[in-house]
Amino acid sequence: LDQKATYINPAFVRLFGYPPDEIPTVDQWYRLAYPEDTYRMQVMIEWQQRVNRAIQTKTSIMPMEVMVTCKDGTQKYVSWGYVATEDQNYAFGQDLTERKRAEEALRKSEKEFRALFEQAAVGVARIETSSGRFLTVNNRYCEIVGYSREELLSLTFQELTHAHDLAADLESMSRLCRQEIRNFTMEKRYIHKNGAIIWVNLSVSPLWEPEEPPSFHVAVVEDITERKRVEELLRTSEERFRLFMDNNPAVAWMKDDQGRHVYLNKTFETRLGIRLEDVTDKIDSELWQIEVAEEFRRNDLAVLNTNRPIEVVEKTINADGSPCYWLSTKYPFVDAEGNRFVAGFGIDITDRKKAEETLRQREEEFKALVENAPDVISLFDR
Repeated sequence: LDQKATYINPAFVRLFGYPPDEIPTVDQWYRLAYPEDTYRMQVMIEWQQRVNRAIQTKTSIMPMEVMVTCKDGTQKYVSWGYVATEDQNYAFGQDLTERKRAEEALRKSEKEFRALFEQAAVGVARIETSSGRFLTVNNRYCEIVGYSREELLSLTFQELTHAHDLAADLESMSRLCRQEIRNFTMEKRYIHKNGAIIWVNLSVSPLWEPEEPPSFHVAVVEDITERKRVEELLRTSEERFRLFMDNNPAVAWMKDDQGRHVYLNKTFETRLGIRLEDVTDKIDSELWQIEVAEEFRRNDLAVLNTNRPIEVVEKTINADGSPCYWLSTKYPFVDAEGNRFVAGFGIDITDRKKAEETLRQREEEFKALVENAPDVISLFDR
């Protein structure tokens, strides 16, 4: 420990900040470079063992990495080496600080990526592009398809893909390999290990550079089975509603609170010759004679203002100028977003109105006949 250094080069001074006169002995160097007692003892013991073997064998030692405290208080990772010869012993050091920092940053980044990879809410897999074989998969991917990690690593994505979706998937992969596209997204079906069909939203990106041949790609899958189930239920419900409304003998319609048309059933279109696409967002005054439109709007506002249904007789004018009478039931409703509407059903009662008018006319004719008859006419109860 009381050995003296016979030479210290400028790089040593630049790295650690200690000039030769401040480290007269090895013991003094130890105390400056490793101020913490326990760590200093560990370094000294390990270093001395290595140096003794080097001196005995006249060889060099395996590099020893340590943390050195510099004169300005900073710390540096240093790799110390030692060579023993017949005439001289040489100790030399290499600054590893930047490399160690880079390694630590890389280790931290890899740890964060691994945590993100494993805890992701979506399935993530690295796949060999040429074969479709799974190379790396996260826990969520395993959960989605029902296979363990070990089982998936022995399978290909082709084996999991529903037969009806495989061709489209392979065509997109082929375009990706030909560099016609840089990524792609599609909805497809997997076959779960238990045989169930699993819908996923698949996003694929290459892991090779544009100038490189295809090697690996990453697949990210989101389980959308529940969304697909709800969409199918909604589609079925909407289709059932459409069939119900279109086969209803009554005309039906919906308008928003500004009087703009948003729905007509097929009976309305057939009976009145007006198509939904021709009237969407139009108000009654753009479709009917002014007196008809005013009556419609007046009745619609009565529903909206009272928030109660009404039943009224309304009139339209046919193309030939003849009147058509409707028994209309109108009622208000509010959608999930708070928008107000008025809807209604109308039954054609023109024939009934004509019959009533004929009966009224006959009654008036009979009354006139009786009142103008020259003879005495009396009616008696039975």
